[in-house]
Amino acid sequence: MDRTGSRLLLVDNDFLDSESGGESSSGYESSDSSNISRDSSPAPSRLPRPSTQNEVMIFKSSAGLQDSLAFILSMPELCDVTFLVGKDQVPVHGVKAILATRSRSLYQLVLHHQRQLELTKTAKKRFKKQKHSPYPITLVIHVPDYQVETFRRFITFVHSGKVKVDVNHVVGLLCASEEFRLPDLRTACTDFIDRCQGHRQIENLRATARQYPQKIPAQRLLAEFP
Repeated sequence: MDRTGSRLLLVDNDFLDSESGGESSSGYESSDSSNISRDSSPAPSRLPRPSTQNEVMIFKSSAGLQDSLAFILSMPELCDVTFLVGKDQVPVHGVKAILATRSRSLYQLVLHHQRQLELTKTAKKRFKKQKHSPYPITLVIHVPDYQVETFRRFITFVHSGKVKVDVNHVVGLLCASEEFRLPDLRTACTDFIDRCQGHRQIENLRATARQYPQKIPAQRLLAEFP
């Protein structure tokens, strides 16, 4: 069956160890009346369908998963790390397990603050007895050098693999992608900046880059577009 004509959300449809001699099969059969002989000879009998005992179908539906992972960020009670972003320390929430598995740099950042939190708790216990809380303590990490909306979009990408990139946030996303080592996002931002040059958005890029004077990617852009 032509996969382009299917309405099913089947990204991969691989069948392994088929009893038909290793040939791949879609698992679907169809009969087309236009292929039936019009002569007067009797129609041949149908062959028995091959056994499907060893067939395997791999089904992937990533769109719903992306939306669900992004939606988690709007529910602080399900998150266990809070970034206080910018000068106003606006909270941006996340999940430690997802952050740590997506980026080694984020893993090291989370681990460092987790150890600091444990040391602080241990020190407090020496001076004052505290009741053990049945609820997990949210980890707090300060991120003063990013714009709030830009960092929120970055965390959304880390969790869901999807992000909205525009000229007002692309430089900040590029800086975050390099700092926290997400090469796929870095490539996307670089490509977007290249396209912005053709649309006469250089001044907007310069203005955004000036918001990140300590970040190397922003410094490179300012040097390229003085």
